[in-house]
Amino acid sequence: MKAKQILTIGVAAILFSVAKVDVSHAQPTAVPTTTVQSVGTVSAFSSGSIAIRPEQGDKPVRYSSSSTTTFMDENGAPVPLVMLKAGVPVTVDYVRLGDRLIARRVIVLRSLAVGPAIVEKKAIMTASVETN
Repeated sequence: MKAKQILTIGVAAILFSVAKVDVSHAQPTAVPTTTVQSVGTVSAFSSGSIAIRPEQGDKPVRYSSSSTTTFMDENGAPVPLVMLKAGVPVTVDYVRLGDRLIARRVIVLRSLAVGPAIVEKKAIMTASVETN
């Protein structure tokens, strides 16, 4: 009987030590709720980040992007990622998570990215024929 009690206590101790989870290192993930907006031009773009040179600044700011980051134009239409080239003006909606800036939405300012509209002028030309 004593051996059975010792065995039961031993098994319980092993199960307890395996089941015990150290949560002292786990921190609850705080989801930021304040979105900040930044305006500038694309300096560099890759699949996981986008660097923007702010309007009032000379040093590019790097934002992390992910599959949840949306890229759109001013009207909310999706924009192909090939549009994100150096020099393209954008607005970035982002949140700060620790020391990282996470881009939630990148708005490509097409009116400035496409360039000025080409104005076609039509002129009516008349021909005069001289006869001798």
